[in-house]
Amino acid sequence: MPLSPMLLWFRIGDLRTDDHQGLREAVKAASAGLSVGAVFVFDPEEIKHWPPSFLNFVYASVSELRDTLKSVGADLIIRTGSAQEIVPKLAAQIGAERVLAKEELEWCSWHALQTTKAALKQDGMELSTWACPLRPWNEDQALFPTTTEDYKYKKVTPVVPEGPLWEASDFTAALEALATAAKSAEGSEPDIEELLPLALAAESAEEIAAQETERIYDAMMTPEQVAERLRMMPDDSFIYLRQGLPATAVDLPELPPELPFRMPGGEKVARDFLSAYLNFYIATNNPDWQRMHTQILENKDLAFFRIFKFALICGCISPRRVWEEVKESEMTSYRVTDLGSRAKSTVDMRDFQSHLARKDLQRAVEGPSWQLIGAHNICTKV
Repeated sequence: MPLSPMLLWFRIGDLRTDDHQGLREAVKAASAGLSVGAVFVFDPEEIKHWPPSFLNFVYASVSELRDTLKSVGADLIIRTGSAQEIVPKLAAQIGAERVLAKEELEWCSWHALQTTKAALKQDGMELSTWACPLRPWNEDQALFPTTTEDYKYKKVTPVVPEGPLWEASDFTAALEALATAAKSAEGSEPDIEELLPLALAAESAEEIAAQETERIYDAMMTPEQVAERLRMMPDDSFIYLRQGLPATAVDLPELPPELPFRMPGGEKVARDFLSAYLNFYIATNNPDWQRMHTQILENKDLAFFRIFKFALICGCISPRRVWEEVKESEMTSYRVTDLGSRAKSTVDMRDFQSHLARKDLQRAVEGPSWQLIGAHNICTKV
């Protein structure tokens, strides 16, 4: 598509700078002297479907995305409200002719994209989308797989992920154009405390238990509590701990509970923890990684899904990058691990389900049994 003044609309599913076709196109347009801007909208109509834990993850991911863009001279506009109203207004402010967003294959978010598309059309602008498939299937071919088993035997070579354009060339002026658009945009950025009341009230039982453990941990780890615990700790207390010997309340003060593992939001965090996940069989002194390794031991089959679920949903890391990192790890370590294989299997199945959903969109299939409803059930948003 020819370059034109544009507004890049970040959404749940592409909160990253790596392997991001939309961002690459925006930087190219800015380098050609065209008006560009980038925005993320916390839409109450979408937030009401999220539990607070997911909203916190999204907020952290969006904040990190903005910080990453700022670190290279760009910026991100962050707003709260109806995307149907905010996106066309911001696009008009920067003189955009079109809005670019990642394709939407989730049922609960697809209609929001369509209403915004209709609003843009009324204002004389278009909404175009980009996709990031792991495997470049030609969906017109008769060989396209229609079942999971069929897919396993008809795989095509995965696409190699592309890093941000500014890693290869100097796009300083183009990135500054994104920052200029953010400075001139009307409105104010939301605070997480303003957003939380909009979220779904119900949390999972697992999340409630984790929050209670964190509350107890925080209460026991104030500077005063830590100092008192150290004062009460007998000189030979480490012997009790190391040998698992019984200790009375006088011998050993109460210790704080072990914190559950919960991966923070953000692209850098996702890449960092993916490296730690693939190096599971190598000892580490990082306490966060140790907690992650404990969760891996609980259920290796579901470990990748449980740990990276939110990161994949939010697009903090692309399936292409996961596949590439696993391949690189296997090549450098000269071994194929069960954890790496499960990571590849997870992103593979997510990619396959996305292709099936995309085909239903092309056929204009809609209704209670629409494939989109379960398009990403390998990583559902609820």
